[in-house]
Amino acid sequence: MAGVVHRRRSALAAALISGLTAAALALGPAPDQAPAAAGDAPGPNIVVVMSDDQGPGMIKALPTVGLELGTRGVVFENAFATFPLCCPARATLLTGQYAHNHGTLGNNRLSGGGYQSLIDKDRNLAAWLQADGYDTAFAGKWLNGLRTPRKPPPGWDSWSGLVGEGGDGLSSFYDFDVFEADGTPRHYGNETADYQTDVLTRDYALPYIGAQAVEPGPFFLWLAYHPPHSGTGRDDAAGRRCSDGPPADRASQQSAIPPPRYARHYLRAPVPRSPSFDERDVSDKPKLISRRPPLSDRDLETIDRDYRCGLAALRALDDGVGEIVAQLRATGQLSNTVIVFLADQGVMAGEHRIKRGKNVPYEEAIGIPLMIRGPGVVPSRVVAPVGNPDIAATLLEFAGSEVPPELARSADGLSQVPVLAGAPPDADRAVLIEGRDNVAKSRHGFKVRSYVGVRTQRYAYFEYRRANYDAIADGVGAPIGAGRTLETELYDLSRDPDQLRNLARDRRYSAPRRELAGLLGRLENCEGPECVVSSPVSPPRG
Repeated sequence: MAGVVHRRRSALAAALISGLTAAALALGPAPDQAPAAAGDAPGPNIVVVMSDDQGPGMIKALPTVGLELGTRGVVFENAFATFPLCCPARATLLTGQYAHNHGTLGNNRLSGGGYQSLIDKDRNLAAWLQADGYDTAFAGKWLNGLRTPRKPPPGWDSWSGLVGEGGDGLSSFYDFDVFEADGTPRHYGNETADYQTDVLTRDYALPYIGAQAVEPGPFFLWLAYHPPHSGTGRDDAAGRRCSDGPPADRASQQSAIPPPRYARHYLRAPVPRSPSFDERDVSDKPKLISRRPPLSDRDLETIDRDYRCGLAALRALDDGVGEIVAQLRATGQLSNTVIVFLADQGVMAGEHRIKRGKNVPYEEAIGIPLMIRGPGVVPSRVVAPVGNPDIAATLLEFAGSEVPPELARSADGLSQVPVLAGAPPDADRAVLIEGRDNVAKSRHGFKVRSYVGVRTQRYAYFEYRRANYDAIADGVGAPIGAGRTLETELYDLSRDPDQLRNLARDRRYSAPRRELAGLLGRLENCEGPECVVSSPVSPPRG
């Protein structure tokens, strides 16, 4: 276990845990453990549970999550992945920074992304908590690009990441490897008991939580599940239902694969069809949308299958959360544990004619479920905007941890601990949304497309840019937002939540557009405290 260093707790964080500290002192010290002074009380345990590519409406498959976290915690209804793509989103959780600061600008080298691109890998949330006496553990899908590690990433006392194909690209619900402490992979095969979601819960999360019950200090567990992301399966009823070819063949097109016990669940579940689904008139949209044809019958079949199979696969994740909560309760740790549930990002499922995908600034891709319960948390629903850079800041304040100078990096997020304790949220907050594509060939070299924008409680505003380069290496190194602004989108979500009408050229919205562009100018290259921006935006004229 990492050595404990001195901590200074904020008054609010101390207040959140003071009741638990008093109760512990009333019961007397545990054997071989002296009672702690109130100001130096250990922080709460922290469990972060992450799903992968969870789209709108899928929360219906998570009744335990809804009960244990949604009913007994805070639900953030406008939570956003600020770069809606797997690796950048996970890097943001790990660092508390926007992608333009942590350096992971995509999933692979052609985007300037992958785990290898993360700046200062040793300066991360796990390392900060570890330096403060937390035992730290990770299990599941890590950042893309770390395929066959020889040692755990920095900051983790226990790291059990999926390796090889299971940890990068199209993942496997069966026949996968997990990194073990001695550096050799542990292989799981094709038996029912080898279903990946169940393995991560049974063989990693539950034993870890049980072992920590007898340890003297707090722990931090990040459990990154695979559903409802697509992936290979095995030749059984669930695999055949959720694949258009052999379920284990990577040349086939799979949805998420449920375990056998849920093979027939959600077979006829209604599939969401918002007004933006297969949008009829896309002439006011950027070229990436306006050039898309209407969805085909085959597209509709795939979308329906993805949704229904995703729901069935999520039920296994929900089982895992139930077992984790039960284990925390049985070991006497639940009342002193912060539990966070979120997705890395959302996913498009036919909206604006996008059959599958993310890395676009529309609501279905940037919106994520976010629920938090824990000591001192006042159950509520929050509609003010929050971003995933806020998670690290929130957990650090819960822990009362002070980052050692040698591990420090700028903190772009805003702690939500006051909101969790019942304080009013910031309704005028503006959250940066950013993203970029891989380098692509152009007529005279190479090009990089990207987008930058802001999401407020009422508005969504985005600028699409393109930069041209002679050499591919220059394109790989291009920052988000490089080049000229070619197209712009503006949506008034209070009147048009489905983003059907682009108001960027509507004169009634000239003042909001100007103000939103100003907010973007403040945020797109921000660092640290300057990334927390709050400013009211004018209503439209008339």
